[in-house]
Amino acid sequence: MNLPLLFDTVVLHAHEAKKLYISGDLHSACLRTGEALRGATALLEILSNPSILPSTQTLHNAAAVTASAVAYAATPQHTSSQQPLVSTPTAYPSHLLSTSLYHQPASTDVYSTNPALPPNEPVSEYMAVDLADPVQKTQQTDTFEDDDTQEQYTPSTMLSNPVIMQALDDVFFDFLANVCSNLDAHDRFGVKIHHTLTALKVSRLAETGGFARFKVRIKSFTQAFMDEVERFSKQLPQLANVHRHIVQSYLLQQRYLCRFSEESKKFKSNGFLVWVVGARKTIHNEEVQWEFRDFVPDIVGPEPVESIRIGEHFTYKPRVYDPQSRGTSL
Repeated sequence: MNLPLLFDTVVLHAHEAKKLYISGDLHSACLRTGEALRGATALLEILSNPSILPSTQTLHNAAAVTASAVAYAATPQHTSSQQPLVSTPTAYPSHLLSTSLYHQPASTDVYSTNPALPPNEPVSEYMAVDLADPVQKTQQTDTFEDDDTQEQYTPSTMLSNPVIMQALDDVFFDFLANVCSNLDAHDRFGVKIHHTLTALKVSRLAETGGFARFKVRIKSFTQAFMDEVERFSKQLPQLANVHRHIVQSYLLQQRYLCRFSEESKKFKSNGFLVWVVGARKTIHNEEVQWEFRDFVPDIVGPEPVESIRIGEHFTYKPRVYDPQSRGTSL
């Protein structure tokens, strides 16, 4: 998302609202103020949670605020019989009328992001550069990547690359083996990854030969795995552009992590949201090895009737259990 453009849009709405208020048009001033407030609220939600994808409503509000600024700038303003106190037109930046909110091509043009000020208006420090002599302006360059480059680093594109997936799988299984081998494993903040797991249970894994259920705290497990991917990205160039959102998407579709029970409910343990890992510990030549269970969709009922009569209407709607999603049905 083009956040600098959204900042510009909020500033323009606010300045136009001020002009309308000074000229006595309170109704239009309220409308412009509402648009500025909606854009500022969207900015606040995005900046307060930079690691989380914005909600659909936030993206809609951001796009609507920018679209209203474009429409308002393109509409000719009607002059009223009453002479306004401020007659200086608002200088909308040219890049606002032709640039999408989500993608902005690279440019080396110098442009002003601040409207012209009325006479005797005090000049704030951040406006001083734009109102100075153009020769003294510092050239600014947009650093946003083009559409093709941004599309290259989306989760769907990155996770469909077999080379990147293979590198992530190698890091994941090595990380999972280390977590299962270390009961005191924790994230960078010192929060333990394991939940309600005792050393006695782990010691019996090799004796029983079956798969044990490891419960891991989602937040600390995800944070620790993100740090592991970042550490390996210095050695594996294919992981150089794998950011947090891609790692989160990778874990959410990882079939070796069980996220939902057969009742389509998230796993909880003592109030904590957890994921379940099925692991089996084996020892070969005094070397500990781990085998992990993959959780795949399955039909869990209801059972069909035992007998069917000829000529009668028969229906059967099985329920599908998907460990990675909720409410899957045929």
